[in-house]
Amino acid sequence: MATTTRSTTIVRPPGRGPSTATNLDRMALLRATEIFGGLEDRDLATLAAYSRVRRMRKGEVIYRKGDRDASMVVVLAGLVKISVPSALEREVVLNVIHDGEVFGEIALIDGRPRSADATAMTGGDLLVLDRRVVLPFLRANADVAIVCWRRCAGGSGAQASRSRTCVSSTPPAAWPRR
Repeated sequence: MATTTRSTTIVRPPGRGPSTATNLDRMALLRATEIFGGLEDRDLATLAAYSRVRRMRKGEVIYRKGDRDASMVVVLAGLVKISVPSALEREVVLNVIHDGEVFGEIALIDGRPRSADATAMTGGDLLVLDRRVVLPFLRANADVAIVCWRRCAGGSGAQASRSRTCVSSTPPAAWPRR
């Protein structure tokens, strides 16, 4: 079902409508991300309404390399390790994602299999945006999609330059903040 308001088309999945109880908090989190930071409030409100909160336990695998899960995730609380196995049967830690940071944004846009593992280093909460929900919204709102694509493309290089890389069989429990 689609409705149009102030030149923005809102695409609602069947049986789902905006959740206003936590929409402002979710909007603030999305506004703080590189990919959605430049959007207007009404667009952020729509995306926030389609997000869901997921609890994670320490050591829980959020996704594995090769998984087809195409969601973008904002860490609400906790630490998430992004890693890949090495030829030496050790783990290469590509990045540690902290509160308020995003991972999985490329899969949200391109829909390809995951290129690394994501594992909870601590317990916490995640804000998840699924591709199947976000993509129809972006298709219906080309101007919003262009902003997101540009920010994502620009953010990828910045994210890579900020990443902390090490080879370790057991990474530190917490990494220093930037």
